[in-house]
Amino acid sequence: MAAFFKLRYRLAGEQRVRYFGVDPAAAAAIQQELAAWQRGERALRALRQVERQARELIREGKHRLEPFVRAAGLRFHGRTIRQPRKALSK
Repeated sequence: MAAFFKLRYRLAGEQRVRYFGVDPAAAAAIQQELAAWQRGERALRALRQVERQARELIREGKHRLEPFVRAAGLRFHGRTIRQPRKALSK
């Protein structure tokens, strides 16, 4: 009895199974394609994690700078430090 090859994966939370037959060369080719696709997905996941960490560091830095910015008579406008407009006298 020869070994046969299957690919098991989940799509929308549901497990799917695809049968690829008994050809080890075809299974190896599919495995290589899947590995290439997963490399890209893993790289995107790592990039999203680094982006999340960068946003957190920016937020933390802004909170640390806030008292010094206010003491200098300035304010934050988003991430930019601005000088407030002078109040108009009537």
